[in-house]
Amino acid sequence: MLSKLILAVATLLIGTAGAVQLPLKVNFQGKLLDPATNNPRSGSVDFTFRLCNNPTSVCTPCPGAVCLWEESQNSVPVSNGVFSVQLGSKTAILPDMLAGASAYLSITASPDASEMTPRQQLVMSPYAYTAAQLVQ
Repeated sequence: MLSKLILAVATLLIGTAGAVQLPLKVNFQGKLLDPATNNPRSGSVDFTFRLCNNPTSVCTPCPGAVCLWEESQNSVPVSNGVFSVQLGSKTAILPDMLAGASAYLSITASPDASEMTPRQQLVMSPYAYTAAQLVQ
């Protein structure tokens, strides 16, 4: 009787674990330099992040390209130029947004209205590649 109860609880937990949606967030760190002096910036900075399907087309909001996702993060602490954010913490990144297409990260930092260049292409980690093969 105890073994049937344990099996039932294990089955329930496995079924529940499969239904859990993990947050799709991406850690991103960067170094922000003042474009006029090339010195590292410090203080609070407002950022706009976009994922576009094109490495070069203007992305405001992506004429000639498709904006897959967009998020603003305000008052991000920047120390000696270094900042760290979790993309997807304000606006969800959905798996469908990244399915089957290249994605390039576009970054704009206030007060400069122009997009930083070059865009950074998002690529898989080795573990994500292995997981993708299991699904196929």
